Amino acid sequence: MDIKNLLEMLEAVQSLAVDAIKNLKDGVDISDVSILTSNIGKIKDALEGIASIPEEVKDLDQEEIKQLVLKGTEIVFAILAAVK
Repeated sequence: MDIKNLLEMLEAVQSLAVDAIKNLKDGVDISDVSILTSNIGKIKDALEGIASIPEEVKDLDQEEIKQLVLKGTEIVFAILAAVK
């Protein structure tokens, strides 16, 4: 089994987190709804495959673990960059 759905979920989380951090630095207003609308495709893709994520996690091989570690690192650095 591959980790396509898990990676899609992580992509959506990263995108939402980074956009939220960047857009909310100046406070909250109605234009911040764009955070959700600009990420709707990623959110939709992630939610469509959410049910298969537990099965993907049960069957991880070393290459998939490596991909997840790299993705996690990418997310952390993207969030840190957005905070600056």
